[in-house]
Amino acid sequence: MKRALLATLCCIALASCQSTKNADDNEAKAFEYKIKYLVSPEENPVVALLPEKMFVYYTKQHIYYYTEGWMGFFSSSQILNVHDSTRAVLAKFLDKKFAHIQNFSEMPLKFESFKPFLVADSVFDTSFNGIEACQRYLVYAENQDKKHKLVYTNKFNIQNPNVGTPFTHINGVLLQFPMHTMGIPMEVELVCSKDTILNDSVFLIPKEHQIVDRAKFESVFEEYAPK
Repeated sequence: MKRALLATLCCIALASCQSTKNADDNEAKAFEYKIKYLVSPEENPVVALLPEKMFVYYTKQHIYYYTEGWMGFFSSSQILNVHDSTRAVLAKFLDKKFAHIQNFSEMPLKFESFKPFLVADSVFDTSFNGIEACQRYLVYAENQDKKHKLVYTNKFNIQNPNVGTPFTHINGVLLQFPMHTMGIPMEVELVCSKDTILNDSVFLIPKEHQIVDRAKFESVFEEYAPK
C-alpha cells in the first residue's frame, strides 16, 4: 500500500514538473538569413567584421532577432514584445553589455537607420528557393538608381511579422530584402526555417546588461564600432 502511494505521489510530482516546463516554453518559428554586403572589404574594411547571418524567432508574444559578428567580440539582439509594443535592443562589446528599451513608434537608433526605400514596380506572384505563393516587387533607395528585390510570403501564417521594423506595412515573412547599417548597404536572404522551442528567459534582459538611455547606447556603439 505504501509503495503504491509513493508511486502515485512520484507520478503527480513528475506531471507537475512537466506541466511547469511546458508553461515556461514557447513554440517558435525560426528563420535563418544570410547577409550579403554590397560594399567590398577593400572599399570599407568594416565589412569584413560585420555579421554574415541573422536569426529571427517568432512566438505568439515576442519576436527575437540575433546577429553576431566582429570575430565574436560583438553581438546584438532585439526583443520585440508584441503585446506592449516595446523593443529591447541589446549589444555586447567585448566585456561591455548594454540594453536600451524603446517603443515601436520611436525612431530607430542612429546606427540602425537606413535610407527609405521607394517602390519601383507592382507586386508580382513568384516563388523563392522552393517556397511557393510568394510576392515580389522592386524597391530603390532615394537618390540611387540601383533597384533591389523584395520578396515575402504569407505561407507561414504569422500575424504582423514585421511589426516594429521599417517593413511593418508588409504583412508577410520577408524572404529577400535590402537594408543599411552604419551607412553600409546589404541584401538579406532567407536560408532556412524550422519549428523550435524557446524558453521564456530568452525574452528577458540579462542581469549583466546595463540598461541605458538612447544617447548613452548610441555613444557606446560609436566608441566600440570599428572605424
